Amino acid sequence: MNEKYVQKVQGAFFTPPQYVKISTQYVKNAIKQSKIDGYDNYVIVDRCSGVGNLESQFEEEIYPHLILGTINEAEAFTANIRFGELA
Repeated sequence: MNEKYVQKVQGAFFTPPQYVKISTQYVKNAIKQSKIDGYDNYVIVDRCSGVGNLESQFEEEIYPHLILGTINEAEAFTANIRFGELA
């Protein structure tokens, strides 16, 4: 996905690092709050995960709670390698 024309045709966008950091913290805070409230059964759904740059910031114990999706076969392959058979 490094070629700009491929990104444009496929509608691929990479999340800037500062947004990854902020988004990751929001999700981690929500997980922490759910545990305080007595819930440890949660699911994180990202229907446009691409290769999983956002999810790569999570600790491995969060991986089983991920449901990832993408329409690009190469991205799905990469996400599967990174996170297991989740995407």
